Amino acid sequence: MLIAVAAILAMYNSFFGATDYRHEVAQCWETRAPVQMRIDACSTLLDLGEMTDATRAVFLRSRAWQHKNAGAYDLAIQDVDQAIVLDADNSLNWIYKAWINDRFGTRDDVLADFQQALQTGPNPINTYLNRADLFYGHEEYSAALDDYKRVLALEPEHRKATRNLAAVQINQGRYDAAIETLGEVTHLWPDDEDAYLALGVLYSEAREDFDAALSAFGAAVALDDQNAQAHIYLGLMWLKVGSESRGMAHIERFATLFSERSRAKEGLWGRALSWYLWGDIERNLFRAFALGFAGREDMARANYREFLVAGGAHAERALRNVLVIYEACSTEHRCDGPDGGLDAGLIRYIEKQGETSLLEGLAGKLYLR
Repeated sequence: MLIAVAAILAMYNSFFGATDYRHEVAQCWETRAPVQMRIDACSTLLDLGEMTDATRAVFLRSRAWQHKNAGAYDLAIQDVDQAIVLDADNSLNWIYKAWINDRFGTRDDVLADFQQALQTGPNPINTYLNRADLFYGHEEYSAALDDYKRVLALEPEHRKATRNLAAVQINQGRYDAAIETLGEVTHLWPDDEDAYLALGVLYSEAREDFDAALSAFGAAVALDDQNAQAHIYLGLMWLKVGSESRGMAHIERFATLFSERSRAKEGLWGRALSWYLWGDIERNLFRAFALGFAGREDMARANYREFLVAGGAHAERALRNVLVIYEACSTEHRCDGPDGGLDAGLIRYIEKQGETSLLEGLAGKLYLR
């Protein structure tokens, strides 16, 4: 919903002239800096003096958003209401107000704000999208679906609306409808790896059409051979249909790619490891992870044990971190006590992996924010 910083910089270059306020502009729209620093940057820009009403409204909206992040509802509403006065024909003001009221106001306020946005702007697509996103966040999938369909009625090739429509359908358990929608995604945007992965999961888990699943996962790998998730899905599918060599080849590729990624400490595994291993030691860990999902419990345990033997105390500490994250080690099931120790935690974790459906969390991976 927020406008890109680069676009803001370009838009207001002429206004700022020779004075360089690029830092303040960037800070006003920042998402990582301390929120008070963002508010101060917006205030600096608003204190510059003469500017067009539309320009002032942009900075007021941004400061309102930062006030929302700081939990200052009255200040947020004050700024966005001032933006509405200055830039009355801009529906974006009402969209911002709806999101602020979604956090601090009433449901009636939110719906009224979106309705006002629809009556204000000549193009309702952005309003429908934002309202659909809000409904989706509240798990009001029927209402979200209606708004995504309204977007597509106005712009049939809208990528976000099409993908999010499929995410809604998955959440509703309407898997055949989701497959049809994702087919449209891959037809219109044949480079969409996530859509192929979602299609593969739906074909496998919902229809048990393994040939179609293999084709979809294979398409994702063909688009990007560095996609570790595509390799594990394709490997699991080959194992399911009985092709051991092909399945293990893709699992090995997954293990290699994921070990390379973890060295940059990306994602959950990287944070859990918090130290570096190289080569076969680390690949044992990720190979074990994949084999657990494949239901190959003995092979998974063997690879975990190889990882522990080769990695020593560091490996044991890292694996405990992973087991705690996935609740295989907990207050109820300790991994350092008399109820079996780390090996028992590993067994619980592997069993949990084997019971996990790939449909879990699928919609969230597909959904575009």
